[in-house]
Amino acid sequence: MREKMAVCISVLMVAVAWSTGGAEAGCASSSLCCRQHNNTCVANGPRLKSPTSETCYCDEYCLNTGDCCTDFSSVCRPVDCRLGDWNDWEDCNTQCGRGVMTRKRRVIVDARNGGKPCGSVSERRLCWGTNCKVARSTNGGNVEEQRETGKIIPSVYGSWRSNKMYDPFKDPLRSNLYEEYHKHNLVTRPMYHTMYEVVRSSPICGAKFAPQWARALKKGASICVECQQFAMHKRLGVRCKGHGALQKETRWDAVITPGCHGIWTMKSAANNGPCPASKEQAFIFI
Repeated sequence: MREKMAVCISVLMVAVAWSTGGAEAGCASSSLCCRQHNNTCVANGPRLKSPTSETCYCDEYCLNTGDCCTDFSSVCRPVDCRLGDWNDWEDCNTQCGRGVMTRKRRVIVDARNGGKPCGSVSERRLCWGTNCKVARSTNGGNVEEQRETGKIIPSVYGSWRSNKMYDPFKDPLRSNLYEEYHKHNLVTRPMYHTMYEVVRSSPICGAKFAPQWARALKKGASICVECQQFAMHKRLGVRCKGHGALQKETRWDAVITPGCHGIWTMKSAANNGPCPASKEQAFIFI
């Protein structure tokens, strides 16, 4: 018991000696309080974990090593980081297709002396650029568009492109559409629709066994066809293959009814959005 008391008295005497003996004793006497890991931020005085030490540190790293001066916590008080409000989201970093947009916030007060560190100062999220250059002909001069054949199906099938709640083995057509939806990179250019006049159609389109929608593809009929995002091709300028050229005759093919095909004329320039609700006979490109 006497030995333990002697050790305690000895430690106390050392501490008193540093504080009253005229020598610098700790961070306050040395006017030190340094950032991060700084080996030059040293003062005379005992350490937290070594009362008999002659030197101690006043930098933030001393909290990790336990060699801080005994007055470090009172002199170099912890300061938590303080962040400003988030700025508005920046524009998407791509004009067409998948991209990333960012927002940031600034650091108002840096964390010091073991205070709470700063959180994230930037955030990112997915975005889609819709300013795509679309190679659509307005005067019929695009030879490639005139050579293409527009492959169409009734617009009722369009919803199945993104519908996961069905059995793909029951309907091969819907299964194929669903697979195509997941297989290719999507674009987010708004869908557009175009009006066509049927110039010619094969006899099979009007046969008794043909579905009602195929019979609507008769000579002189006016139909609306949508180009949805899933059917757009980037290599063609983010458009649907076979949408034709204004006031020019091009070919179409109703793929669900083999042998039902013909020729049509694009009667109006493409307009953004789906076919008007008043159009009973609406189709989509595939």
